[in-house]
Amino acid sequence: MHTTSIREQRTDTLLRIYGPICLWLFQLLFFYAMLFKTFGHAWRWAAVYTPYVIVIWESLRYVILHERKKMPGLRNVRPRILRIVFKTFIITAVISLLTDWYSLEMHVFKSMTNWDHFFFMGLNLMCSAIIIGIYEGIYYLGEWQRSFAEAEELKKINIVTQLDSLKGQINPHFLFNSLNTLSSLIMHEPERAEKFVEEMSMVYRYLLRNNDQEAGLSRLSDELDFLQSYIHMLKTRFDEGLQITMDIDPELMDNYIPSLVLQLLVENAVKHNVVAVRKPLHIKIITDAAGNLHVTNNLQKRFHAVLSEKKGLSNLITRYKLLNQAGLKIVETDDEFKVCIPLMTENAYESINN
Repeated sequence: MHTTSIREQRTDTLLRIYGPICLWLFQLLFFYAMLFKTFGHAWRWAAVYTPYVIVIWESLRYVILHERKKMPGLRNVRPRILRIVFKTFIITAVISLLTDWYSLEMHVFKSMTNWDHFFFMGLNLMCSAIIIGIYEGIYYLGEWQRSFAEAEELKKINIVTQLDSLKGQINPHFLFNSLNTLSSLIMHEPERAEKFVEEMSMVYRYLLRNNDQEAGLSRLSDELDFLQSYIHMLKTRFDEGLQITMDIDPELMDNYIPSLVLQLLVENAVKHNVVAVRKPLHIKIITDAAGNLHVTNNLQKRFHAVLSEKKGLSNLITRYKLLNQAGLKIVETDDEFKVCIPLMTENAYESINN
């Protein structure tokens, strides 16, 4: 749910001030002017219908804002409007009957037939529909603009994430280490060298084609396949210094996860911790019964800290906010670093893309 902005509060204040005035003038000019015969008659009409337009406006405003809190956003437009219309009909009917009774008591009309009651009921319902249209129209436009801005921001962050990941794999240090590993394998273990080149090509191929999904989401199974290739490269380099354990529920393989997030977390763990045979780095990637993915590594920070802008994790947090997904947790203790990533179902993925 979005926090009400100063602009939205100002718009609401202006609607509450000028809305009833415009509604009052609308009824006066188009429907009631023909009924006035004396100034006193007009004065009595104003005494009745001025409170009416204020009460009906404030009542419907309360209903609209209440339903908006319960069912916010563009995804709930249809059920929200149906609930608003149902409650509006009841409120308008009750207020109309009370207004007609009060009009007779104030002698605005000498008498009213059943047709008169139906006519004014229809008029009041039309005015209620105008109020709903104004509030929902403004809200819909604002939410559409916000959704469009968030979609553009999400695309930007996804592109930045992909570029950062790609730069991380083609930076001179990584490339030097990879080529150095490959060079040593070619001389002594040509079969492993061939496998290393194959996995390396798969890593780059995945990175280059990963921008197909606008929402920046991939199936968990695809991300794990890519991660296996990336891990193979790391294991070839670090050997037993890097220990990676996976325990993934097969039923969650078709769920979705932000693209490249697993590679990002493994890369961060290797980048910021000591990785050695005598002091191995342990990384665990597991799922739980709630449909979350946990990536945990033991902490054994390097003596000389690696320079980092820490954009990876901050971008991940921002991506989840823009996707309106809750549950992302990052926990660091003296002994371990842990990231809990909520997986998204097929329905959540479709709603995001739509």
